[in-house]
Amino acid sequence: MLGELAILKCYFEAVFMEHELADRQVIVSDGSFLKEAVGIIRPSIPPRMELVGKLVKTKGCELAADPKQRSYEDFVSNTLNALARHFGKEKKLVVTTSLYLDPSKETGFPLFTVFSLQGAGVNERKISKFRAAMVFITSEITAQSSMFHESLTHHLTEGELALLSEECHVFSVKNSGKRITSEFAVYSSLDDDAGLAVSGQLPHVASGEAVTEVLDGLAWSAGYDEFSNLAFLKIIDGADSETTKISFQCRHTEVYDILARARLERSRVRYRGCRITSATGKKDQWRLNSVELAPADTKGEENFGLTPQ
Repeated sequence: MLGELAILKCYFEAVFMEHELADRQVIVSDGSFLKEAVGIIRPSIPPRMELVGKLVKTKGCELAADPKQRSYEDFVSNTLNALARHFGKEKKLVVTTSLYLDPSKETGFPLFTVFSLQGAGVNERKISKFRAAMVFITSEITAQSSMFHESLTHHLTEGELALLSEECHVFSVKNSGKRITSEFAVYSSLDDDAGLAVSGQLPHVASGEAVTEVLDGLAWSAGYDEFSNLAFLKIIDGADSETTKISFQCRHTEVYDILARARLERSRVRYRGCRITSATGKKDQWRLNSVELAPADTKGEENFGLTPQ
């Protein structure tokens, strides 16, 4: 697909070598490496660059990754390798990271970091497992999700999900409320059209936070506040006239599009959310994990709540 693309970890002009790229391996690739990719991270605003012969020209140090993106990449790499050690006890597996440039933009990613699964016996099943882990990690850290991403979690066992959840919780507490000055997006592969954006501010997480209730059911869209990362739902408790309005934390623009469409079409939505309780006594918060337009034949279905034991 990529032909003779100038996808490069290479040929940086001398000015680049003085910055963070100095430790990158020098390779020219035809794109076949993407077959073993289990995750891709790219800045939302890519640097301006052009090919000058075999050199890649850009301005100043635009290729130097944002510190928070590099920190997140390091965390993801460490977590995926913890999973590799847990999963690959018999045959050693390792997740490597590499930075690539595609000035032609044929991949859709002008500048991106690739996480690749390496080791004995790498196959589609293992790649699918680690792609699911990549999505789960980002969903946990940013408190966002989508139906496409949730469909991947069946590749992970309860033990693997518990391991990933613990790693994510430690990172979330350490980075609670930190602002992301340069937005970036996380993808499970080049076929992942949705992606998960890491932007604005990371959710506030206290070390004593716990999920005390889960709601799953039908609701009417009551709008949203994109700037405050809030989505508003009128929860249907049985009959259509019995509704309770709840404000959910929401960090995925895909959700806002669905809620806007639901209001326009006067359609119900199926949602899943959870109540977060802090040990410090702060006010409980609701987080929206997923939402989709509900089929027309769901009239009369009730919502239900689950309280973790």
